[in-house]
Amino acid sequence: MKKSILAIAAAAAMALAFTACDPDDTLGLTGKVTLYASQVEGTQAFADGDTIRFKSALSNVKFDSTVVYDGDSIALDIDAGTLMIGSTKNIVSGNFDDLGFPLMGVNLRGETTGTYKISCPVEDYAFYEYLMTTDWNAMLVDGLVIDDVVGNLFVIAADAEAYYIGYEGEVEITKFGDNGSTVDGTVNNVKAIYITLPQIEELAAMSEEDRANVKLVGYFPTATFNGEIESRRVPIDAVLQALEEE
Repeated sequence: MKKSILAIAAAAAMALAFTACDPDDTLGLTGKVTLYASQVEGTQAFADGDTIRFKSALSNVKFDSTVVYDGDSIALDIDAGTLMIGSTKNIVSGNFDDLGFPLMGVNLRGETTGTYKISCPVEDYAFYEYLMTTDWNAMLVDGLVIDDVVGNLFVIAADAEAYYIGYEGEVEITKFGDNGSTVDGTVNNVKAIYITLPQIEELAAMSEEDRANVKLVGYFPTATFNGEIESRRVPIDAVLQALEEE
């Protein structure tokens, strides 16, 4: 996760040509995200009523292209997604090693205002097998791919081995500004499961007989998040170049 954040942060600092004097003060330049935890069940990183403040937030539009063959013609199928990253520290302060946790990310399959449904097959063992072969950093950058379908992703990394992933709810984008402006919106009743690496490894080691006795939704702690997003949009070319170099 940090490698991608460092790449985006470096590109943003260069593209927007600013650095806040106080590493804990973004001076309103990079935006912010505030989330509120509720309906917390089970042992996890946040408690019911907690407020999580990401003091800086950046976003960009990421384009993916696929070559499509139609008879004798060749075309590019363009898929655009909106990537947002939030940090509790100043993401462009230059002190990248001190970004720390928690970190948050959103990947939406679109580039306009509107309502984006968050969904995730948390009742399917195949999903957890998928998590064994990837990490949430890769999911954030490339999108959540299940059965060749890319969905809208909401994720919060509590630490290096534990994260929340949304499976229900909405992210509503009310403003989609140009580069240098902001992408604004709200997080509305996003229900998330809290996943740790030891839990995934334990689930993967279970026999089919043992798995039959496990109710997956109750196996992982859950929480619901609401909140506000104001994320500074940075030029896509600089961001993609930095990501490719990483």
